[in-house]
Amino acid sequence: MLFNTYLLFPAMMQFFGAFSSPHITLMPRIEDTYDQFLQTTLGMVIVFQMPTLAVFLARMRVVTAGLLWKQIKYAVLVIFVVAAVLTPSPPTRGISSVFAAPMLGLYLVQHCCWPGSFAA
Repeated sequence: MLFNTYLLFPAMMQFFGAFSSPHITLMPRIEDTYDQFLQTTLGMVIVFQMPTLAVFLARMRVVTAGLLWKQIKYAVLVIFVVAAVLTPSPPTRGISSVFAAPMLGLYLVQHCCWPGSFAA
């Protein structure tokens, strides 16, 4: 929630504001802005649940750290496809990359912090 509120959403609004010119002025309606904020918040909630899903799958012994590391090239592809789907506006490289960066970072951090066993 903090990532979305203080980093992602202001960057998105600044990006959209960059399309203003002397002849065109950005005047977002509160309803559209609020809908955009809700969509990006929902997208980020899904993104930041990825480590929870990995822990759940590890407890079920479906995935291991070695398997995740071996399949990293496919993971990067899937991460960018999911980022394009979660992007609330038409997918542009900049906005989709903002969604993909936390997912890719969390995927890589999982490998650094992967415990030997999740068994309780």
